[in-house]
Amino acid sequence: MKKFQISNFKFQIIPGFTLIEILVSVTILSIMAIFIVQSIISVIRANAKAELLREIKQNGDYAMDVLTRKIQNATGITCDSSSRLTVVTTDENGHTTSAVYNTAGADNDCRLTENGTPITSANITLDRNCANPNPALFSCSGATVTVDFILKQTGASAAPADIASMPFKSTVNVRSQ
Repeated sequence: MKKFQISNFKFQIIPGFTLIEILVSVTILSIMAIFIVQSIISVIRANAKAELLREIKQNGDYAMDVLTRKIQNATGITCDSSSRLTVVTTDENGHTTSAVYNTAGADNDCRLTENGTPITSANITLDRNCANPNPALFSCSGATVTVDFILKQTGASAAPADIASMPFKSTVNVRSQ
C-alpha cells in the first residue's frame, strides 16, 4: 500500500483585487454616478425654468409698462368688456389717437394685443382661453384701470418642468382726468 505524502506547497500571492472587492467598488461608484447625474439634470432643469421665468417677467414688465404709460397719459378710457380696453390720447397738437388693448388668438394660444399687434413675444401667451372672458384683464372704475393677467410660456416640451407662468397686476390712474 502506498502512503500519501503531503508536500510542502507554497501558494503564490498575486497582487490584485478579489471579485468581491471589485463588485463593491463598482456598486459604490455606480451609486455615486447616479447621484451626480441626477444633480446635473436637476441643475439643468432649474436653469431652464429660470430662463423661462426671466423671459416671462421681461415680457410681462414690458406689457405692463406699455399699458401703464398709455393709461396714465390718456384723455379717455373705456372698458368695453372684461378683455377689451380702449385708451384715447391727445398729443400737443390736438391730434387724437386711440389704442385698443384686447386678447387675440384661438383657444389656449391667447395673446395680449395693442390695435391687433401682439405686445409680447411669440412664445409668451396669456394663461387663459381667449373664448372665455373671465377672469377679467381690465376693469375700469372712473379714472382708474386695474390690469390683471397671467403670462405663461411653454418650453421645449409640455412637461410640467418646461412650463412656467407669472401673474401681473397693477392699478393705474389716468393723470388728465
